[in-house]
Amino acid sequence: MSLFNSSDSRRGTTFIEMVIAMVCLSAIAIATFEIMTQSQNTNSTVNAWNMLTQWGQKAIDQMNLDITQACVLYQNDSLGNGYKADLESNANFPVLANSKLPVIAPNSTFGQETTTTRTGNALLYATNTMPFISQALTNTRRVDMYRMVYYYLSPITQTIGARPVSLRLVKWTSQEFADYNQVIAITDATEQADFVMDLYFNSGIRYLWIPRNTSDSAFYAIDEYGAVSGWPEPSFIIPTGIDAQGNAMVRSVINDLGLGFATVAWNNSAVFSTPDIVPKFAVANAVGAGFPHGMEIQIIGPTGARQVMVRLVLAYVVSGAGQSLYSNEAHTVATLREY
Repeated sequence: MSLFNSSDSRRGTTFIEMVIAMVCLSAIAIATFEIMTQSQNTNSTVNAWNMLTQWGQKAIDQMNLDITQACVLYQNDSLGNGYKADLESNANFPVLANSKLPVIAPNSTFGQETTTTRTGNALLYATNTMPFISQALTNTRRVDMYRMVYYYLSPITQTIGARPVSLRLVKWTSQEFADYNQVIAITDATEQADFVMDLYFNSGIRYLWIPRNTSDSAFYAIDEYGAVSGWPEPSFIIPTGIDAQGNAMVRSVINDLGLGFATVAWNNSAVFSTPDIVPKFAVANAVGAGFPHGMEIQIIGPTGARQVMVRLVLAYVVSGAGQSLYSNEAHTVATLREY
């Protein structure tokens, strides 16, 4: 007797059943791939967003720290523009056309303008460095030291969204200068010469500076024999500083995010529009390179209590996420006392 009924005998899988199974498996595979791709793009976006936020905050924190140490702020007038024009240029970090210093408004407050009269997109100031103290003389002598610092936007050929050019935030720093008036105040000729030689050989100083003078009447050369020039340097180009490693002191403040293309945001337009409004305080100007873009600066308050507001908007496109623009805003208000 058979242990099994003939009706219970097994049959093979039909062709139609195999086709249905393959279709189902393909649909599951496609859905899984789409989920994984979407998850990967989401992770890339989140990672880039976090890095963008970190870089923006790092840049704004550095600017705040630097600005609080400033002793002279330059504005959009003949004095400030004269100094700006005399800074040594760098071919690797050209200044964006239409860059403009802010106008100091001692009796005003920060706010949006209906016509751009005081907002800038660059910042130039003199800052104190460590004073030079000479102990090579009979009497210990001390002199104040300064550097010029210039924050500005610089274009670089790198496509971001629909723009073929990106904007970098650049920090340029000059050589050091010693205070002219303090050196000349040493009335003993021999002592003054010895002090100047000490400056020349032990601090690398080549020029003395008169704060608040115009750039064409502010810098006096010194030499290895301790002599101070009797006349200011004509048509003086303020030289770029050199750091301890021998590198020029001009660099991009914001590094590559590593996950896409980052830029200081351009003005919002039909071809470039970020979630953050750009500009927010100034009136946008589309002529030439445009103004002010994603860095806006205002200065208020009296000399003894200046306040500098900096608004910085960064933007990026994440690789693999199409041409959608993302942005992040960082801002600070730094307080300082001018001389």
